[in-house]
Amino acid sequence: MSIKKSREKLVVTLFANLTVGILLVVTGILMFVFDINIIENKKAIIGLSFIPLATAFASGFNLIMIKKHPDKMKVIVITENDERLVAIQNETDATAFRILRWALMLVFFGYTLAIPKDVFESPAWWVVFSFFFMSYVLQGILFKINYDKSIKEDDVVGEENING
Repeated sequence: MSIKKSREKLVVTLFANLTVGILLVVTGILMFVFDINIIENKKAIIGLSFIPLATAFASGFNLIMIKKHPDKMKVIVITENDERLVAIQNETDATAFRILRWALMLVFFGYTLAIPKDVFESPAWWVVFSFFFMSYVLQGILFKINYDKSIKEDDVVGEENING
């Protein structure tokens, strides 16, 4: 990936996180000003804004560093986008996802067995069940999307090799 593509990715990350962070801060302030009680702790909404705002700040800092020191940052950009390192990161993410899915399954089973009266009735039971169920469904959907994309990319590369 070139520095230009890396910068574009950082700009998208910056604006997406900045938008989410500002929306959370504004929502929290409006909840205080107009005394809206959607949730019990209104400070939590403002507290949630720190994560996307910090990510936006980090992206902005990286953009500044790329602009001021492109030669020094090129090594970092190449390291972040090396196909081997990306493959290792993807495998790590997949393993972490599998571990979390098993942990979620254990939580779901434990909750179901510990409090059987909540089965089919408690919103918490349905939320845990929904996340557990969607973790399997989403994996299949994403596999199909990525598979189709891979097939199309292989066809384009094959055509380029033939047309040379």
